[in-house]
Order: sequence, then structure tokens, then C-alpha cells
Amino acid sequence: PHVHIFEKLALDEESVRYWVATNPNTPVSILEKLAVDKNGRVRTGAAENPNTPASALDKLAVNIILEKNKEDLESNTKDLEKNKKVIHDNPVQYICLKLENFFGNLIENNKDFLEENAFKVRPGIAYDKFYLTWIDGSYDMSLQGLIHHYMWEQELYHLILNEDEIKTCEAVVENSPESIYAAKDEGTQTMLDEIQSDTIKLVGKKLIDLGFDLKKTFKEYLE
Repeated sequence: PHVHIFEKLALDEESVRYWVATNPNTPVSILEKLAVDKNGRVRTGAAENPNTPASALDKLAVNIILEKNKEDLESNTKDLEKNKKVIHDNPVQYICLKLENFFGNLIENNKDFLEENAFKVRPGIAYDKFYLTWIDGSYDMSLQGLIHHYMWEQELYHLILNEDEIKTCEAVVENSPESIYAAKDEGTQTMLDEIQSDTIKLVGKKLIDLGFDLKKTFKEYLE
């Protein structure tokens, strides 16, 4: 009868189940069930009960991990859906955010050596040698060149170019790595100009904020 009473109480409302879970007189067989109860507070009560067997606690730990993984997956799925919407609704904004993140990390990781290296960086992209302050004249090793090659390697061009434009861009990357892609379509080129301009401005501001005397260098983009 003693076990029978606890069995009945273990099926009661949450507050009663919690009391049963924490009760030192609750039989082990019932604690095992309460350790995997649908209610988190009840499960916690069972976990804190010294009489709950290790096997039940192992199950509880697995369930907690599975629930956490499920929450993380749901959160990541929501983030992914949000990103998909941003990509679809405003690919230029998405590309600029990706570039902002890339250059933010690149500058942060190289900030102690930038000035002595004449703002040269080796980011592991394309021919792996670019100068963050080269924004006039040839595109070879320039900031624009790094933006261009990063966009190609990360397939960001693919979000705004059509199939024929992607083939042309690929040819530029492979045959003229010191150049950057220019679109024939005016609307597409306007988007590319916006991405380049916004990113150069961002890089300039970040470097100036770090105390480098580069206002003249980036003057055209910061006005």
C-alpha cells in the first residue's frame, strides 16, 4: 500500500509530483519515472533526491542534453530562416554584413602589425597579399581586389549575378586575378559599386578609430 500511495501521487498535479520527487521515502521505481517527468521542476526534484539511482540520473542528463540540442536547433533554424529572408529581400545588405564581419575580424587580428607592414594583410584569399589602404589606381593587391575575391570565394556574387554574369566573373577571377569584375548591366553595377563603397568606408572608419592617421587616404569615401 505504501508504494501504491506514492504511485497515485506521482500521477497528480505538478506541485504534488515535485513533493513526491523530493521525498526521501519515495520508492526508487517511482523516482526513476519522475526523473524523466514532462515537467522540468519535477525532474530537478528527482535529480536532487539522494535515493534516485544513477541510471535514472544518466537518463535525465541525456534528456537535458537532447532538450538543449533541440532548443539550439530551433534557434539556429529561426536564425537561418531570418537570414534567408534578409538574403532574399535585400542581398546587398546581407553581402555588406558578411564583408563587415570579415574585415572586422581581419583588422582586429592584424591591428598590432598593420602600420609597420604598410597595412598589408595575408587573409588566405586569392593570391594572399593585399593592402587595406590601396584604394586608388590599379586593383592589383588593392582593397577593392580583396573585396572582389572574398565575394567570389564566399559565393556572395552568386546572390546578385545571373548565370551568364557568374561565368564572366569566374573568367575574371581565373584569368585576370589582379582585376575586379565589372557588370555590363547598369543596375547590377550600381549594386556592386554600393557594396565596394560601403565596405571601403567601413574599413577606413575602423582603421581611423584604431588611431591610424588615414583621414586623407579615405577622404573620398568618408565625406
